[in-house]
Amino acid sequence: MDALARLMGFVAAHGIWNLSDGGALLPFVGWERANGERGHDRLVVADSAEAGARGRELIEANSWDA
Repeated sequence: MDALARLMGFVAAHGIWNLSDGGALLPFVGWERANGERGHDRLVVADSAEAGARGRELIEANSWDA
């Protein structure tokens, strides 16, 4: 559970940082590999339904090997 909380903190911090720089809050998928490397992929799409569908596709494909 601690690892999940740390990952969510990383993801939330990135979103806040983007807003503080004047950017938009875009939906994105965060991930963490077994070696501790973290990252995220922004979902630049037309609407929230498309973001949800695209996010599910990315998670199922797991191209990050997370």
